[in-house]
Amino acid sequence: MTENVDTVEDIRHDIVRNVLKNFKQERGLEIVSVADIPGGGTGLGSSSAFTVGLVNALSWNGNYISRGILAELSYKLEQECHPYIGKQDAYASTYGGMNYMQFKPNYATIEPMEMNAETECWFLLLYTGVTRPSDELLRAQTKAFEADKIAIGRGMAALAEELHRQYQTGYVEFGILLHENWNLKTRLYGGVTNDNINFWYMQARANGAIGGKVCGAGGGGFMLFYAPPDSHAHIAKVTGLRRVEFRIEKEGSKVIYG
Repeated sequence: MTENVDTVEDIRHDIVRNVLKNFKQERGLEIVSVADIPGGGTGLGSSSAFTVGLVNALSWNGNYISRGILAELSYKLEQECHPYIGKQDAYASTYGGMNYMQFKPNYATIEPMEMNAETECWFLLLYTGVTRPSDELLRAQTKAFEADKIAIGRGMAALAEELHRQYQTGYVEFGILLHENWNLKTRLYGGVTNDNINFWYMQARANGAIGGKVCGAGGGGFMLFYAPPDSHAHIAKVTGLRRVEFRIEKEGSKVIYG
C-alpha cells in the first residue's frame, strides 16, 4: 500500500498515523517498510515489529532511548489501534534474542536466555499460506481468559516457568514443552486451530517433530516445530507447507544509520 498525503490525519495506516501524532510530526518525511514475510496476520508479531522500528527511528536524535521505554511506548501506541494485543511482541522486537519475560501490572522483567546454535537449528518454521485478521481471534482469546479458561492460561504460564527452570539446569525439553503448550492452547477457544492445522500438526509429529505450535493467535499464519534438522525437509514435504529459513535476532530493534 502506498500513501501520499499532506497531513498526518489523512494517513489511512492506523499505526503510522497514531505514532506520528504522538511525535507531533510536522515536517515532511518518507516512510518505507520492507518485510521478509507476508503481512495481514501471520502470527509472527510483524505489526509490533513495525511499530517498534518506527518509534525507534522517530525517537533517535543522536542518542538511543532505553529499551524499556521503547517497548512500553510502542505497545501503548499499537494497543490504542488494536486493543486486544499483548505486550510480548513489542518487547520481543525491542530486546531481541530469547528471553524469559514476566509482565506485572506496572512493570516488566526481561531475563536474557542464550540459545546455542545447535539447539536453534532444531526449529522449523512453516508457512500455511493463510493470513487472517488477528483482532477477532485475540478478542475471543481475551473473553476466554475472562470466562472459564483462566486455568488453561495459568497452565501455559507454568510451562514458560518450567522452560526457564530447565534452562537453568542446562537441559531444556523444548519439543515436549511445545507439545504440552499445543494441547493447552488448542483448548482455549475454537479459532486457534482447524482441520487443516490439526492435520499439518499430526503429520509433522508423525514424521519427526517432537512438538510445535501455531504462531500468534492461531487460525493460520506460521507453524513452528521442534524437530531433528535431518527431518525438516521431509516434514515440509509431507505437510505441503513452505519452509521459511530463519535465525533468532539477538540485538533487537536498532537504528543502523542516522
